[in-house]
Amino acid sequence: DGSEGPLPGIRQGVLSGDLQLAEALTLLVQLMVNMTSANALCNMVFRLASEHAAAAEVAAKPELSSAFVQEVLRLDAPLQRNPRRVAKAPGAKWKETELQAGNQVLLFLGAANVDPTVFENPSEFLLNRTGEKGTALSFGSGMHYCLGSN
Repeated sequence: DGSEGPLPGIRQGVLSGDLQLAEALTLLVQLMVNMTSANALCNMVFRLASEHAAAAEVAAKPELSSAFVQEVLRLDAPLQRNPRRVAKAPGAKWKETELQAGNQVLLFLGAANVDPTVFENPSEFLLNRTGEKGTALSFGSGMHYCLGSN
């Protein structure tokens, strides 16, 4: 019925030999890229239409385009949550909770991008963010950093 998404069908295609592994990987990458790219572009259009002052400022100063894009990605991450599995332990910790190798965690990127301990006035759309303690996590980090970020 398709309620589980395309993964079971792709898996079955590979197992039955109807689909080569390279074809399956291409499909998976395409699915990942299409969803996040479409979300990001829609979010950009929405912010251009709703953030009138920022849109006018970018139109007058095109060098602010990158700041505009970064702020949209921070406030409207194309992917709001991302499951991960803890690879290294002991020593992995979140606040007071010790994480063990193999534990599954769910990262809420959208929430992290508006963390008031990291971003001043986190809910405001600001083109001139400077001196922040961190950067938006919309593209992940480390070995999971999104290949499509550029």
